[in-house]
Amino acid sequence: MMIMLIDVGHDRFNQFRDIMKDAPPDLVDKFIASRRLVGSQATIEQVVLADFIIEGHFVRHIHRMRNLYARRQTALITVVQHKLEGLLDVRGAEGGMSLVGWLPEGIDDQVASSLAAAHGVETPALSDCYLSRHRRGGLILGYGAFDERSINDGVDQLRLALLEAGRDIRSRIIKDAPKVVQGDRSRVCERRKS
Repeated sequence: MMIMLIDVGHDRFNQFRDIMKDAPPDLVDKFIASRRLVGSQATIEQVVLADFIIEGHFVRHIHRMRNLYARRQTALITVVQHKLEGLLDVRGAEGGMSLVGWLPEGIDDQVASSLAAAHGVETPALSDCYLSRHRRGGLILGYGAFDERSINDGVDQLRLALLEAGRDIRSRIIKDAPKVVQGDRSRVCERRKS
């Protein structure tokens, strides 16, 4: 539940009182105390905001934005599933303006985030949000502020960054692998021939 602390003036008091009657009882005293701190004079901004809310414009705005964000989320999921298969796993959410993209095992989300930034995509590492050691890396993919074309372009750049992150992990694995002695390699080749 969200409660907005605004001074609505005497002409809107009855309408605002109806809104507040659904407020939890323990918040009513806090609201009254904060109201006393603010004073009794409504500013023009408060009156305009009160009218905006009471006349239903705020609710319409919220509905419009939810529909817009749902379309953008669908666009992000579709393009990620199409262009980043095997590089990033993303699933939808019921609301919000960002999703988590899970990276494959072994890909460091800090490295992936840095590489994405180098490609012009700001996607914070999920490990920045963990309180303890994380088990799997991920990226926070924001979509709320971007139209479908920008989402598509951003995913193209993210793909380049994730491919680079994958090459980085493969090169580290190869570098850390035990070296094969020349004689051993020739015996392996001889066995394949026979």
